[in-house]
Formats: sequence, C-alpha cells, structure tokens
Amino acid sequence: MFNLPEYDVIEVAGDGTGGRRVTIATPAVEAACPGCGVLTARVHRRTLQQLRDVGFDGLMEVVWLNKRWWCVEDLCAKKTFTEHTTQVPTRARLPPG
Repeated sequence: MFNLPEYDVIEVAGDGTGGRRVTIATPAVEAACPGCGVLTARVHRRTLQQLRDVGFDGLMEVVWLNKRWWCVEDLCAKKTFTEHTTQVPTRARLPPG
C-alpha cells in the first residue's frame, strides 16, 4: 500500500472528516539490542507514532504501532530500546501525541 514491505496494515479507520487513519506494525517477534547485540522477544510496551512524508493518495494519517523492547542481558547498560527499520527512519516519525 505504501511501498513498506517490512510492515503489515493492522487497521484502517475513518477519521470523521473524510480521511483515513491507517495503523501499521512490523511482524517482528524479536529484536537485537543495539547496546549488546543480544536477541530479545520481551516487549516492554507499544507506542503509536505518527509518520510523516509517507507517499499516499488522499487525506490519510499513518501511525506505526512501534515496539519498545526489554534487553534481557543483565550486564547491558541499555535496559530498553525502540524498534527501528530502514523503511521508516527516525526523521520520518513525529513524537507520540
């Protein structure tokens, strides 16, 4: 739909003004900690992040159900870290609101 093959469309809903809100998420079930490299499957929480500069046609808001993972390595200084993909770089995200 948006040329984002790393993502699944979770929900599409009308926003009451003729537009649509599309919620996307990655199918990832584990991630490597950027601090130590250890794989984890423990999700700390999920946060909705609005995306910008995503190509689409019409009035549409795109939000990403982004995962924050727990690092399971006791000696790692990073306790949690957020999901990252090459298809949605940091500059394409707006702060949660």
